[in-house]
Amino acid sequence: MSESYYLLIGSYGDGKADPIQKIEFQPLTRYVRKIASVGNIQNPSYLAVANNIHVYAINEIDEGEIVSFRMNENTGKLTELHRQSSSGSSPCYVHYDEGSNNMFIANYGSGSVSVHAVSADGRMANAQALKIQAYNEQGTSHPHMVHKVPNTCHYVVPDLGIDQLFVYEYVKEKLHLRNTINAIQNSGPRHLIFHPTKRIMYVANEYSSSVSVYEYDLDWKQVHLIQSISTIPLGVVTDNYCAHIHISERATKVYVSNRGHNSIATFNVLHDGRLEAVTYTSTIGEWPRHFTVHGDYMFIANERSHSVNVMKLDVQGIPEPLHISYAMHRPAFIYAYRG
Repeated sequence: MSESYYLLIGSYGDGKADPIQKIEFQPLTRYVRKIASVGNIQNPSYLAVANNIHVYAINEIDEGEIVSFRMNENTGKLTELHRQSSSGSSPCYVHYDEGSNNMFIANYGSGSVSVHAVSADGRMANAQALKIQAYNEQGTSHPHMVHKVPNTCHYVVPDLGIDQLFVYEYVKEKLHLRNTINAIQNSGPRHLIFHPTKRIMYVANEYSSSVSVYEYDLDWKQVHLIQSISTIPLGVVTDNYCAHIHISERATKVYVSNRGHNSIATFNVLHDGRLEAVTYTSTIGEWPRHFTVHGDYMFIANERSHSVNVMKLDVQGIPEPLHISYAMHRPAFIYAYRG
């Protein structure tokens, strides 16, 4: 079995600089090389992958699109299959759900969520589109994610624009609103993750540089905020905006990327699901928009320094910079798997 890691990277680009690239990272030699790339797509800032064969990319533009590709298992070449409207403007997130065989998209600009059925050949059917609450006293709706609650038919949509979390249930091929959760005012809930065995949700707040920890019941009628914790060191004053959040495979650590402080915040997960700050590691680059963890490695998309950087997790799960960098114009998303 190959020791290589393969990365699919989406970015902000107009198609002239290969905005989707597939690269190989070999840990033993620390060698990084490009395998394949795709042009003819604008701002594919988030990707979804199904069975390491079908790749779905959003076009984060005013008239949003979702584009599907088939990936050659041997060469890594991506061949376009189909493209269609995302049923909204400026889509910023796409998620493929294997259980329902649907594609879920958050349309940031239009304040909507769309659901696309996926056929066996990887193509997408027409969408069911839902308009989120347009605005409230906080501002205008900007959903930033659609995340499935593990082992359920519920989905949570954090709305960065109006400081709310919307809980939907997918029943009879439709999303039904089940609850609306008011987030901390001016926090800007952006991305979230769930504890795999506890009914705990962690929300990364873009504007307040914090993680909100929520406890919820099985049907999402009772949701309680049990902790809010900063993602930057106490006493540090800097313009900072949280981006992505990840929980380790064994649910012992939570990681959050800080854009501005340019760091990965590492937290211990305590017995009750609350978090304890451990350390803040430089991303060796600017504006870490997205990152992913696979095996013992963390791969970080530093958007403003145009680089993908590699870190290794030590035995305690703390990321350590390896000073391995791959140059790419405005990388925004990374999907990693072993070859």
